[in-house]
Amino acid sequence: MAKRFSIRFYITAVLIILLGVISLIYLYIGSEWVDFPGQHQLCAYVLRGIDPYPYIGGTHIPEQARDVGIIPSGWGAVPWGLLLGNIFYFGFMDIKNAEMAFLIVNILILSAVVFFIRKKAAKIYSNREFIYLSMLLAAASPDYFIPLFGNAGGIICCMLILVWILCDERPVLAGILLGFAMVKPQVALIICLGFMLQKRFMPVIIAAVIDIAAWLCVSIMTKTNMLMLLKEFLMSGTGGSYRYSGIMTPFISNNTAALIASMLIGIIFVLLMQYLFSNNLNEEYHSFSLIFAYIASNFWCYRFNSDNYVLLVPSLICLYIATSSKKLYEYILWFCAVFYCNYGLYVKSSAIWGRISGFKFSDTDKHLVMTIYALGLMLVSVIIYTHLRKLQKE
Repeated sequence: MAKRFSIRFYITAVLIILLGVISLIYLYIGSEWVDFPGQHQLCAYVLRGIDPYPYIGGTHIPEQARDVGIIPSGWGAVPWGLLLGNIFYFGFMDIKNAEMAFLIVNILILSAVVFFIRKKAAKIYSNREFIYLSMLLAAASPDYFIPLFGNAGGIICCMLILVWILCDERPVLAGILLGFAMVKPQVALIICLGFMLQKRFMPVIIAAVIDIAAWLCVSIMTKTNMLMLLKEFLMSGTGGSYRYSGIMTPFISNNTAALIASMLIGIIFVLLMQYLFSNNLNEEYHSFSLIFAYIASNFWCYRFNSDNYVLLVPSLICLYIATSSKKLYEYILWFCAVFYCNYGLYVKSSAIWGRISGFKFSDTDKHLVMTIYALGLMLVSVIIYTHLRKLQKE
């Protein structure tokens, strides 16, 4: 007879499902496809042989793009993303069909993540409760629902999760996914660093070849020098002047300086944590060390809440520790860590805290909340490392 699930499994499963449903309803009410039209236009311009950067936020529309419209100010994409982004934003379709295709791709790739999470979870810990809870976490994460309405962040995060799952057995496929995920280098680039520190060069090399080839194609299609395309992107003001530029944003007024400082902290964090892992933990835990690059992607660069689904990776490690814990209080504490990583929407949302407190958050206040949340993620990282060291000694 198959072993029955424990009461704590059912309580946890119901909580995950309930939070997922509440999140989907909360995000659906009043949601608009804000990001999608601008990104669709960027891709459409390139497919028509037009360099889109000079036209962002302008009033002049080139003749070939009259039906596409004006690209809004603050929108942008890396040069290789102008071509690779077509698998997310479908610049070769009209806007309505493109939106429908976008939703279909979201459903398909989330299904793939849930399927492969089941296999990965079984390898980490062959416990039925852990496996099924891992699948539920993947399918009912508010961080996935946030970008569902018109931003490719959810799809790109799914790709990065699949990269983590597939990198050992299928490094070529992992590299292809990583190359497409580099459409958002603010999320993916630090993860490339994690792979390089583990000397897993194949996925990174393949990703680089794909991105450089796409960049070259855009250069040929638009008759614009590759370096000029990069310069135009860097000067385009992507994200606007009030964007969150990483963990140092509340402390440095200049966006560029804050971004550079945040990137340095993120890189040092990944270097330090992976060094500690590789020198103090057995080989069985080494695949876990990639979680620090996934955590750092949350605070090392400019970002929006559409790119947080990568935190599913550290959430699963916390869930593994929780479900393997014998004592109830340990299970509860580690599930709190799962909640912190996988349900950041409820921890750092200034909209939610504003409604509770009645306080009106300024942009500076919002950035401070996000930085406090990032510091909490770093603390979770240290606790994970310390706990695994303890388990190894025992």
